[in-house]
Amino acid sequence: MPAFRFSLETVRRWRDARLTAEQAKFDALAGQLAEVERQIALLAQEFERHGREVRMMQVLSGSQVLSLHEFSQFTVAEKRRLAARREAVLKELEAQRARLRVARQDLKLLEKLEARQLASWRVLNERELQAAAEEAHLARIVREGDQ
Repeated sequence: MPAFRFSLETVRRWRDARLTAEQAKFDALAGQLAEVERQIALLAQEFERHGREVRMMQVLSGSQVLSLHEFSQFTVAEKRRLAARREAVLKELEAQRARLRVARQDLKLLEKLEARQLASWRVLNERELQAAAEEAHLARIVREGDQ
């Protein structure tokens, strides 16, 4: 009997490559999310540090008050921008998680099909071996009987 060959091996390799690509996209998005969250934390730290510095000052000049106001406006705008970016990345990440789940299921389905086909092939192979063994045994009996 010929060696086992999975007829959908090319498809299985393609699906495996697709899973790898989807995982890479997911990892990249997770990295983007981590970066946005890092930026949010840095902005909060900078705002807190700036606030401490201002509270330590005894007297503020007009330019310092204006600078504080501009920094406050910048911080609010940047928080909004980063929050919007975070939400967008989270949405993309969730969609990518769904694509990754489908890619895993597709590959798993083919792997199960391959396992079933291999099990069937093994059963057929065992039957052929058994039949050949029985034939050889009967041939030996016939030869011994002819002598």
